[in-house]
Amino acid sequence: MKKAATKVVNLGQLTRSHNNRWVALKPVSGKVVATATSIVALSAKFAQGIPSDVVVHRVLPPQVRFAPQ
Repeated sequence: MKKAATKVVNLGQLTRSHNNRWVALKPVSGKVVATATSIVALSAKFAQGIPSDVVVHRVLPPQVRFAPQ
């Protein structure tokens, strides 16, 4: 059985100003390309749609805890 490759994303560029926002960032450098309050607004910032070389991530506020099932 083939395992899916896991990408490691550098989140070091994220600051408090990114809390509770959607961000598009470059996976290796962690450079923030765009931010928005909704995924629709983030997508609208790109003329051709969200590029395949960026990772889209929702930055949760620090008081929120998330545990996937």
